Amino acid sequence: MPKLNHIASIALDPQTVGQFYATVFQMTFSRSIIGATAREGYVGLNFNPLWPGRPGPIGLDHFGIEVDDINNSFDQAGKNYPEVEWVKRSGTRPY
Repeated sequence: MPKLNHIASIALDPQTVGQFYATVFQMTFSRSIIGATAREGYVGLNFNPLWPGRPGPIGLDHFGIEVDDINNSFDQAGKNYPEVEWVKRSGTRPY
């Protein structure tokens, strides 16, 4: 069964934004050197910095969904949305 893993946003001040959401929604807050996460059980709201030279506005960047069989998910998507091209990430990332 697919599970929503995280929702990532770009923020000018990731630590402050992460602390805000954690406080308002009584979530667990954690920070890293570059970003922050507000977590409710399994799903995390990840806040990443706007890197110099990165195109695009601040706000929603992407979301991650865990699946048991990624190839099956790509097959299902291809049957229903054949015009969409899917790009698989390299195996060097843990997520």
